[in-house]
Amino acid sequence: MSTLSDLTPTLAPTLADRPTLVHDDAQISCSFNVMNDRPVTETLHVHHYEVTPHRVLARFDRDYRSSMRNSPDHLVFLTALAHTQKMLYLALCAHFGFEYDPDGPERLKMWPTKVEVSMPKLCDQIADVVQVLDVLQLRRIDDRTYRARIETRVGDALCIRASVPVFLI
Repeated sequence: MSTLSDLTPTLAPTLADRPTLVHDDAQISCSFNVMNDRPVTETLHVHHYEVTPHRVLARFDRDYRSSMRNSPDHLVFLTALAHTQKMLYLALCAHFGFEYDPDGPERLKMWPTKVEVSMPKLCDQIADVVQVLDVLQLRRIDDRTYRARIETRVGDALCIRASVPVFLI
């Protein structure tokens, strides 16, 4: 059972949270098919991340390729969801004081669950796309287990909310 001291109140960035810039040449890719032999692939080419323990802002360009007929070039929510894990990893490394090393051993495991996706319109922006992730709550379960509540947005085109079990490894 959690006590009040185990709960992180709703987290919000403060003026004291100066972001750390992370340049790791990240490429986040997602490939799938809806119809046989008609692949859809999207790759995010990340320019940089602005990281605080409570918020991560990512700037990237998108490369969308589809062999589906008349498929508009748009941000695929699955790619944004995969990118959400990377962004949360960066935020939690900052929160727990871990040095982020893209080539080093993993420090955390996490899987978004109870995922809610709202996509009222397609994001067709190709260059300098911004995705923002906010860690709304981080609750301690035990010494190595936490549960995060997050929200990530790409403008007014996409919003993903999720509960995320987090394991320190």
